[in-house]
Amino acid sequence: MGTDEEWDAVVGDEGVMRPGAEHLADRLGLAGQTLRRYPEGSFPVYAIGDR
Repeated sequence: MGTDEEWDAVVGDEGVMRPGAEHLADRLGLAGQTLRRYPEGSFPVYAIGDR
């Protein structure tokens, strides 16, 4: 990312972030688990599963 505005646009776009998070979960053997994104923070953070 080149600028703060570009970073904010990508991080704030769930249509961009969620597929990457789902792919990572799949690669970690967590396919099919519920992904829940934390709404706060400057970096995208997801909880996986019920815990």
